[in-house]
Amino acid sequence: FRSLPSLEQSRLIILLLSILFISGCLPTPATPYPTIPPLPVKPTSTPVPFVTSTAPPEIVPKFIYYVDPVNGSDSNMGTQDQPWQTIDRAVASVTAGDKVMLRGGVYFTIFGGWVLQNTGLRQQPITFTNYPGEQVVIQIASKDFEYRAFRCWAAPLDPDTWQTPKADFIRIIGTDVEEREQVNGVKSRKGIVIMGERGEQSAGIEVAGCDNWEIAGIDFLEVG
Repeated sequence: FRSLPSLEQSRLIILLLSILFISGCLPTPATPYPTIPPLPVKPTSTPVPFVTSTAPPEIVPKFIYYVDPVNGSDSNMGTQDQPWQTIDRAVASVTAGDKVMLRGGVYFTIFGGWVLQNTGLRQQPITFTNYPGEQVVIQIASKDFEYRAFRCWAAPLDPDTWQTPKADFIRIIGTDVEEREQVNGVKSRKGIVIMGERGEQSAGIEVAGCDNWEIAGIDFLEVG
């Protein structure tokens, strides 16, 4: 028979078993995961303000004058009921802020061209336009370049005989009309047609040293 363990041996065995038991129950430290660097923060773009385009303010004329090559007279007051007859009369009379409505028909140019005697202003331009729905034909009266339509020449280095009053802020604007066939066979929907002699390159509008002329809605035919 094997002898039973002594008391001291029993205590030592119990102590060893306790140590082994405690060691097996304690959690082992976890292996740390690798550190992942944070994603870079994208820079935020500055919001662009939404800009809406605005139409230019409507130009309100100071006075409206009328010219009628058939039923007008240059001795009239230039009103709708009493229109002038020629553009000559209009360019000699209008001032800043005025508007000239040209009734439909043919207007023959003059020697030297129509020369404005007064200037417009930025907020008060001088405007020439066709009467709504009516087509204006400015007929160059001669193949001579002196029979141009409009002329403004304010170039100090040129001879004095070339000079005219300096007229700035002038608008010659045609509005569309029903298409019409011209004498040279060309069809035009423009409210203002500047027509030269057939087969010739006549002068149309001549401007030098006069600022802020706005030309639109015009057909130039047989004109250089």
